[in-house]
Amino acid sequence: MPKIIDLTGRRFDNLVVIERGENSKSGDARWICLCDCGNQTLVWSYSLRKGRTKSCGCERLKKFTDLKGRRFGRLIVEHRAENTSGDSTTWHCKCDCGADVVIQRSHLISEHTQSCGCLHKEIVRENATKHQHSGTRLYDIWSGMKRRTSNPNRKDFKYYGGRGITVCREWENDFEAFYEWSMKNGYVYDLTIDRKDNDKGYSPNNCRWTDMLTQNHNKRKPKNR
Repeated sequence: MPKIIDLTGRRFDNLVVIERGENSKSGDARWICLCDCGNQTLVWSYSLRKGRTKSCGCERLKKFTDLKGRRFGRLIVEHRAENTSGDSTTWHCKCDCGADVVIQRSHLISEHTQSCGCLHKEIVRENATKHQHSGTRLYDIWSGMKRRTSNPNRKDFKYYGGRGITVCREWENDFEAFYEWSMKNGYVYDLTIDRKDNDKGYSPNNCRWTDMLTQNHNKRKPKNR
């Protein structure tokens, strides 16, 4: 029978051997160890020497580290959620857009997930706008519509933003929404956008595509500006 090496006082990662423990039923030597976290645990001799056991188990539990209140991209962690499968730790998060979503801890820590999905949609939309529509006539109309309602340095601002004319939220930061409305509501290259009621802003309910003659008839008189 091989001589048992005395491990008393030796350190193995987070464990310090205190004394010899009771052998296992198969006769294998075991040792009582003190973990750096303060817990005592009984460990097989070969597990210590081979580096298979490095703590009382607290290291494995680090994946449950409290993430409450932490921010990851657009997400604020609110509380632990029920695990979806196996040992995957999940957290209930609130996205900046207002949506609630449950995310795996690993996806948060690795920054694989930074929103409820809204960030990806915005990036896709931005790329579509940038690479497919930028420089087109319809894109220029949309950009001009926003500039004259929001830029005080423009000469025509006083006729638009200066008197309360705005672009609706649906269109303001979403060219694709404006594009889809235009395609469904008669846009062709030689038409211009016209507000049915000149005292109201740009929105699907107050806009139409018309020729210049119709638009000129619908303009406000200068004295009312």
